[in-house]
Amino acid sequence: MLDAKSQIQAWLAGAAPQRTSLVIFAASSACVLLYVLYQRVFSPLAKVNGPFWASLSPAWKLLKLVNGNYHETIVELHEVYGPIVRIAPNEVIISDKNAIREIYSTTQGRDFLKTDYYDPFTAFRPTIFGQRDPHLHAKRKRIVSHGYSMNALQAMEMYVQERVQLFMNKMTEFSQTGEQINLSKWCHFFAFDVIGELAFSEGFGMLESGVEDEHIRLIENQMEFGSTMGMVPFLLPITKWNLPIPWLQSLQAGRGRLKQLTQSRVERRRNKVSDRKDLLGRLIEATDPVTGEKLDPIDLRTEAFSSIVAGSDSTSSALSYTFHHILTHPSVHAKLVSELRSAFPAHLSPSTSPPPTYAELGRLPYLQACIKESLRLTPPATINLPRYVPPGGRVVAGTYFPGGTTVGMSALPVHRDRGTFGADADRFVPERWIEGTATPEGERLSPEELMKYWIPFGIGSRSCIGKNVALLELVKLVGTVLLYFDLEVGDGKPSEIPASKSFFFARMKEPVVVSVKERRE
Repeated sequence: MLDAKSQIQAWLAGAAPQRTSLVIFAASSACVLLYVLYQRVFSPLAKVNGPFWASLSPAWKLLKLVNGNYHETIVELHEVYGPIVRIAPNEVIISDKNAIREIYSTTQGRDFLKTDYYDPFTAFRPTIFGQRDPHLHAKRKRIVSHGYSMNALQAMEMYVQERVQLFMNKMTEFSQTGEQINLSKWCHFFAFDVIGELAFSEGFGMLESGVEDEHIRLIENQMEFGSTMGMVPFLLPITKWNLPIPWLQSLQAGRGRLKQLTQSRVERRRNKVSDRKDLLGRLIEATDPVTGEKLDPIDLRTEAFSSIVAGSDSTSSALSYTFHHILTHPSVHAKLVSELRSAFPAHLSPSTSPPPTYAELGRLPYLQACIKESLRLTPPATINLPRYVPPGGRVVAGTYFPGGTTVGMSALPVHRDRGTFGADADRFVPERWIEGTATPEGERLSPEELMKYWIPFGIGSRSCIGKNVALLELVKLVGTVLLYFDLEVGDGKPSEIPASKSFFFARMKEPVVVSVKERRE
């Protein structure tokens, strides 16, 4: 019979695995508890309101992004928690209009540097959008910015004009058949064909064929990859391991294919003797006015890649939204058509008179107001653009944030702020860009004052370099279509702000469906 000591030893030996598991569980629980306690009580951001789970992990915002509703969630968060919201353990989003210049301007915000969110937005090298080093960015911008100036783009207008004419030809065909058409699809084709002409010196032929080119899917993959990995950039290195994750493998394969296509098209253009003064041609010839340097072949491919990615989906989205807003507001539609046809009484048909130039259309105030209002209410770029608070900390929107905190703003909640754009901030009212608007406090803000808070393309030195390309396409296509054709939206009750899905650029879930008729006198 075992003595008492032996019995105790035997019991302890048998219980050892259980004790080990218990100790591990207790230690793990304690670590989790301490982490939660720190984030909720002792973190410098502990007093910033926001969702509970967002304060503990970036997985919360990643899930919202993957579901395609992160942009809508941002607006809802500001409505619930106010102008400053914590969306990750070390990140806040801000909708206070005064923070725009505090974070992004070339004066107050010059020390707020881009975060590692932008690292996945690279091609062969960091693009002008993804480049985080301010000195390298400034150097690149000196070389390429001239090609994106409005003067340069007006010299390229002939290439856009060709695509506008093709679009008019299609609209004429549709007016003769009487069929309803998916206008969003054709806007998509137009935007891609135009940026192909400018960035690759050759379009994709989608307006002629009516068939979607593979570039559309590949560019969507690139934006999904960049935005997803940007939410969790610390995971970016593992994408090089070729993990057996179908979703990730598909995105990476698409990204690789897009780089191949970009390289082949750029090299084809470089090896061709041509006097085309399109965007790619200007990038090939561009030199740094300070150093005399030119873009090497890799940098050239990088910027062409950036142009095709950023300049296609964004403009396509803006065109669809603009047509939606105009056509679902009969009084706006009638007023705009009247302005266009009064300005160009001799332009009765695209087959007998060429479309007006950008300069001619740019002089029409109501057309400009409609485009500004569409970009305000439904800006294509919906993501918040994060920056690091400089070392030593800064006060932003009246709140102190320590150095290293990530802060950012999205155009969406800023543009729908009733304190700035009035009680009708969530409605499409182009007149605000002509008459101004009244705030709830009774103050009247002029159109010039409203422009300070109109940020669909960002502000400062890091604002969208392709802004003028987008405006050129918007003004020319919207103005020309409504000049020559009578459009009527399909059945159904359209919403003021249509439901959308977004990884970076918003896309309407339901297309704009219209019937087309040649203009009636």
